[in-house]
Amino acid sequence: MAAEDPVEALERAYRSQLAAFQAGRRGIAEVLASEKRLELEVNALGAAIGRALEREASLSAQRERLRDELADVQTRRRGLEELVDRLGQRVEDLRTQKIALAARYATARAGGRLSVLESDRR
Repeated sequence: MAAEDPVEALERAYRSQLAAFQAGRRGIAEVLASEKRLELEVNALGAAIGRALEREASLSAQRERLRDELADVQTRRRGLEELVDRLGQRVEDLRTQKIALAARYATARAGGRLSVLESDRR
C-alpha cells in the first residue's frame, strides 16, 4: 500500500473546511436576512399597534362626546315632555272653560228667549 500524498490529503481537508466555512457564511447570511425580515415585521406591527391605539383613543373621545350629546338630548326631551304635559293641562282647562262658557251662553240665550216670550204674552 502506497502512502497517501500529504499534499493531496491537506488539499482535501482544506477544500472540506472551505466548503464548511462557505456553508456557514451562507447560513449566517440566511439568518441575517430572516432577522432583518422579522425586524421589519415587528416594526410594521408596532406601527399598526400605534395606529390602532390612536384610533382607539379617537373613538373613545368620540364615544364620550356622543354620550354627552345623548345626555343633552335626553335632558331636552324631558323638558319638552314637561312642557307638553303643562300645555296639555292648559288645553284641558281651556276645553273645560269653553264647555262651561258655552253652557252659560246657551242658558243665557234660552233665558233671553224666555224673557222675550214672556213679554210677548203680556
